[in-house]
Amino acid sequence: MSLGVKIAVAIATKIAEKDRTATNIRIFEVKGTDVMMTKGGKASFSADVGRALGNGYTVTTGKNSYCWLDMGEKKWIKMDQNTQIQIDKKLMQLVISVLKGSISNPTEAEMKKEGFNMEPELRGTRASNSALAILG
Repeated sequence: MSLGVKIAVAIATKIAEKDRTATNIRIFEVKGTDVMMTKGGKASFSADVGRALGNGYTVTTGKNSYCWLDMGEKKWIKMDQNTQIQIDKKLMQLVISVLKGSISNPTEAEMKKEGFNMEPELRGTRASNSALAILG
């Protein structure tokens, strides 16, 4: 096992598999201009808020770019800059694996602190200087 693979496995296992597993995964929010996706290794395209992710998707954040994934049931994943994840189907669940970089599981309170409005009809929006803006 190469050093890069060992590091990726160590990072991926830092967050328990149950916290990286869901039946539905969606792009909750994107910050920055360098958040790209591929499906099945095909051409890259920009990650857009609300997109459902499934088996075979890869999401990559670049420098100064971040991505939040909605895992349902008040569970989120935050991808830090320069991170790449892959989504695979395991039994009837989708599981996130970290290929490089790091992810975290922010709580609802931490999401609110980041400026996200957690009301269902406004999910994925951020308040900025008392104005509502959609990032992406």
